[in-house]
Amino acid sequence: MHDHDQERTILVLNSGSSSLKFGLFAHSANDETLLLEGAAASGRELTRLTEVSPCGRRSGPRLK
Repeated sequence: MHDHDQERTILVLNSGSSSLKFGLFAHSANDETLLLEGAAASGRELTRLTEVSPCGRRSGPRLK
């Protein structure tokens, strides 16, 4: 198995002036799957957290 054949986990961050969004992806040579996503606003705790199953089903309530 070569390094480029291994599955990797990638964290993607999108930072704005008052918010932070993130996504956690499983990445392999042939596929990319969203595992977890969420967002937080400035001065607040986590406001949204969504778990995505391998079949694409999303679960998790909006948090405040």
